[in-house]
Amino acid sequence: MGMRSFDDFFASHQQRLIRLCWLLTLDRDRSRELAQEAMTRAWTHWESIGDSDSDPVAWTNRVAVNLSSNERRRLGTRTRWRHLVSVPDSLPPPTEHADLAQALRRLPERQRQAVVLRYWGDLDLAGCAEAMEISVGSVKTHLSRALTSLAASTHLVLEDS
Repeated sequence: MGMRSFDDFFASHQQRLIRLCWLLTLDRDRSRELAQEAMTRAWTHWESIGDSDSDPVAWTNRVAVNLSSNERRRLGTRTRWRHLVSVPDSLPPPTEHADLAQALRRLPERQRQAVVLRYWGDLDLAGCAEAMEISVGSVKTHLSRALTSLAASTHLVLEDS
């Protein structure tokens, strides 16, 4: 197989990456910025990650998770406790996603990452571990704790297959 076209990759995965970033940040503007930055980095490294032996989806997922984590650390406590103050996100999520956003916002960062990558990023456990740069066992732990928290606090049901 030859080199994949970045344009084709971008066209087929841009919206998926924006959705993934929204679930990580729960902020539409930031999700677009993070997805754009991840895609820009993919474009700059396309010669190595666009190769048929590489997985550009996993690569961009990992970059998006890292960017989200770095930003959250940089913003510190203000972002971590933002949900306790009545300051709305730049654009509130659609009503049908409000329960989901509220439930995800309550999860610790690593648990949110695991749930988002597994259930909305459609990654298997190994893919989640790669994107989060942790072991499969740690992913299982984060997922288990997150699902327990979600089950206790909301009517959302996620099934692991």
